[in-house]
Amino acid sequence: MTRKIEMKSSNQKRTIGKKLGSLGTFGIGLGLFLGTACVPLTAWSENYTWDGQNGNWTDTAHWSPNGTPGDNDTATINAGTVTSESPSP
Repeated sequence: MTRKIEMKSSNQKRTIGKKLGSLGTFGIGLGLFLGTACVPLTAWSENYTWDGQNGNWTDTAHWSPNGTPGDNDTATINAGTVTSESPSP
């Protein structure tokens, strides 16, 4: 059985909202939660390019865009010498 509901005034809209009450609110909240919970978390990556000068890997001014490449990023070095200091064991 299908019912057709026509909205003729704002009073009717409020009445339908009141009838839904907390169950309608719960359903909307549950739908939003499930919709966002199913979105996969992906690692964002960026492409960085060295400016061609000599310098330290951690010097953010030598990278474009400005910053230091991270674990998921791609670093391209076309020219220059890049040094990296590793921590002592």
